[in-house]
Amino acid sequence: MPYANKATPIKHSDMKNLLISLRPLVIAAVSLLFMAVQCDYVENSMEETQTGRMVLGFVADGETVNCSIAGTENSVFADILEGDTLEIRAGMHHDVYGPIVLKIPMSEIGDSPINDPVIQMQYLYKVTPNPPTVDKGPGKKYEYLYAETEDASISFRFWDLDEGIVAGNFSFSFDRHYADGKVGRVHVEKGNFDIDFKREEQL
Repeated sequence: MPYANKATPIKHSDMKNLLISLRPLVIAAVSLLFMAVQCDYVENSMEETQTGRMVLGFVADGETVNCSIAGTENSVFADILEGDTLEIRAGMHHDVYGPIVLKIPMSEIGDSPINDPVIQMQYLYKVTPNPPTVDKGPGKKYEYLYAETEDASISFRFWDLDEGIVAGNFSFSFDRHYADGKVGRVHVEKGNFDIDFKREEQL
């Protein structure tokens, strides 16, 4: 009787580890997508509203950084992850600062600020030329690094969890590394967000 190989079932823990290992690749792909679709930006993303209009912006060393627009929609997304964590993701319209992610425990949304929250952001590390090929001419390769955020804080000025609207402010600092070995301190302040995490359910 011919011997048939049986596929080994994938354990839940193995699948979880696989997803974790693939996360950097997924984020990198999303980063490229954000850069590809950035054709405009939200001019009033720093306006402190509380209507769930899906905006995020901040000031980095005195320069205003607005969220971008992809097609007809703002590049700001919000979802509730497992463990009751609100994740806010935004593509930024800027040459240096890439996508930013804020992770907020739902149980901590309230009058008190959150100190040392999880805030992830990419920034441009270096640009190198790509040599021309048979199919296309010379191009550029953009390399990004993750900011190791410090002194981070998120506060809330409005929240209505039944309606899905959360608005607040954030700040953090990080050391920006340059390709020539230099390091410069960057201060992100006046961060502003106004999101509706139930918006996708209503579309």
